[in-house]
Amino acid sequence: MAVRPVPFVIEGALHSDEVFRGALSASTQEAQGVCLPGHLKVTATSTPSGQVQVAPGAALIKNRQQPGESYYGSTDNQPTLVSVDPMLSGTRYDLIVMRIIDPNFAPWQPSGTPGAPNTSTTVGPYCQIVAIKGVDANTTSADFLGYSAVALARVKMTNTSNVTEIADLRELAQPRTWTRTLGGSPAPGEVTYPPGSMDSGDPANMVTLSNITPQVRIPKWATHADIVGEVVGFRTIGSACNGAVTVRLGPQSGGIYGPHVAYDFPDQVAGELNHGILKVTHAAAPIPTNLRGTDQTLTMRARVDVGSLLIHQYSLVTFQVSFYELVA
Repeated sequence: MAVRPVPFVIEGALHSDEVFRGALSASTQEAQGVCLPGHLKVTATSTPSGQVQVAPGAALIKNRQQPGESYYGSTDNQPTLVSVDPMLSGTRYDLIVMRIIDPNFAPWQPSGTPGAPNTSTTVGPYCQIVAIKGVDANTTSADFLGYSAVALARVKMTNTSNVTEIADLRELAQPRTWTRTLGGSPAPGEVTYPPGSMDSGDPANMVTLSNITPQVRIPKWATHADIVGEVVGFRTIGSACNGAVTVRLGPQSGGIYGPHVAYDFPDQVAGELNHGILKVTHAAAPIPTNLRGTDQTLTMRARVDVGSLLIHQYSLVTFQVSFYELVA
């Protein structure tokens, strides 16, 4: 085994295609998928037809024949139309893929060989979006093809020449994530929340628990969030105490609300009792576009139906919020 004499990158030197593919693979940790959330989304045409349209975009595609190498495939800024053969009797599933045609690897013809697909060694086509006919109904990837390709969608044809169903199979090649943990203990003193406590105009008749309401910057790229809110070390007052809690990110109107989680402390001795945890988890919450790139407030919220909740200076209110992006 010999060292390739030209590494990535030396000005004026002749770099091999293997070096470029290897550098792309290493710099992306062999990631595969579309580059941004809206890239290469497959949708139906405006009127039913035997075609689908693929949004502009790009994808990272691993070299199936040579591990440790990757390709970057892209389109121009116009949608790509892909034809799907009719299925006039019965049901058939086709896989829409972006594939790489590299003459250095089977099953493609060697560079310079006359005929399709690589009729020209300078302009290709070396990257295509095509329909793979007749796949299994549960197919979710292009790995079975044996060459370099990434699945974009699975389409269904039933007794028609028109596409009847589209399943989005895209994954982000390098989804971004960011997690913050915020919170603290309330100011000295005690705050009691009796039945009926609520913030003015609150749509769920709930009240903000404590003055621990930290702000967090929502990244511009974030499409979804996982939000966990927790109150530790609170008290209840009365022979019973019940209601519901939730967590909110953003304003009262237009904010992101978690599910309402019921709490119930029945048949307790009258008076004040210490309790452990009130916790709410809101997973995969879509982030409205108008909140992205802005500072927003996190709040724990409660509805008290029976008894009272008491938050004191030794209580602990915490939030963990994870922002990330999914295909759109």
